[in-house]
Amino acid sequence: MNITDFKGSFTHLAKPTLFKVQGFGADRQLEFMCKAAQLPPSTLGVIEVPYMGRKIKVPGDRIYPEWTITIMNDDTFNLKNYFDDWMQRINHEIANIGSPSVEASKEDGQIMQLGVDNKIIAEYQLVGAFPTEVSPVEVSFESNDTVSEFTVTIAYDYWTRV
Repeated sequence: MNITDFKGSFTHLAKPTLFKVQGFGADRQLEFMCKAAQLPPSTLGVIEVPYMGRKIKVPGDRIYPEWTITIMNDDTFNLKNYFDDWMQRINHEIANIGSPSVEASKEDGQIMQLGVDNKIIAEYQLVGAFPTEVSPVEVSFESNDTVSEFTVTIAYDYWTRV
C-alpha cells in the first residue's frame, strides 16, 4: 500500500470533541456542560485454573469499572447541586438514611459519539447508575481565564450499545 492508497482508505475519522452526555436524571444542561467523558470500557475478568503446575486462563465475569465525567460549573451551580443532592438522597449526611429502595437511587444515562454531520455514530447507555464521588470545586486567586469545573465518578450495573 502506498501513501495515496493509505490516505484514500479514510472517509471521516471520529473526533473526540464530538460527543454528548445525557440523562442521569439531570436536565439537558448536562449535555452542554459536560466537558469530558469516555465511552465505557469493556473488560472481562480472568479465572486462573491450576493444572499440573500451570495456570490455565479462562474468561471470567464481565467487569464494569466506575466512569468519570468532567463538568463545567456555571454560576447557578445547578449541576453541582444536582449531583450533591443525588448523593444526599442515597445517604443523608446528617440523618444517615437514604432511599427506601436501591433502584430508587439509580438513574440511566447515555454517552454519544457524534459524526462530523452531528449525527450519532455510537451510543452507549449506562444502566443503573449512581454517583460515588463528586469532586471538590477548586477555587484560587491564581486561576485566571479558566472555567470552574468538577468531576463526578459514577458506578453503574452494566452498559448496552444502543
